[in-house]
Amino acid sequence: MIEDYLAAGALIEDRIRDKVPEIRRVEGVGDLTTLLENDAEEFLKQISGKLPSAFVGFDGETIGDMAGNGSDHVAGQRYLVVLAVGNYRRADTNKGVVDTAGPLLSKLVAALSGWKPMGFTELIRQAAPRPGYRAGVGFFPLVFTTDLFVEGLTE
Repeated sequence: MIEDYLAAGALIEDRIRDKVPEIRRVEGVGDLTTLLENDAEEFLKQISGKLPSAFVGFDGETIGDMAGNGSDHVAGQRYLVVLAVGNYRRADTNKGVVDTAGPLLSKLVAALSGWKPMGFTELIRQAAPRPGYRAGVGFFPLVFTTDLFVEGLTE
């Protein structure tokens, strides 16, 4: 039985820190949500000097076939990885942000695609939401899935 159902998130964060050292800050996606709730000026203060950043979070699951009276099953987990980069060159078109993000996205995809976090199956890339832009910062989401075999308790 796995002790931490959401352990893949922390393992993904560690993998990013190890394989993409250009990313200055790696945190949970909840931190990104908090940052985005601030007004633009406060948002810029909080991210100043901390970009590029990556935010990782659990993004839901699917449940596979059940066995053992429904106690054993495969849980397909989705993890969202959001790359945040800032570049104010050509802010009117976001060209600077896109130019900065491209190479980092390539490194993230290479580091995570097919990698197997301990206790989980390989990460498989999935379709992701559209990127977003705010105050000279671009947010580029990636989505990965992995499976976890869940064993129930037997009495």
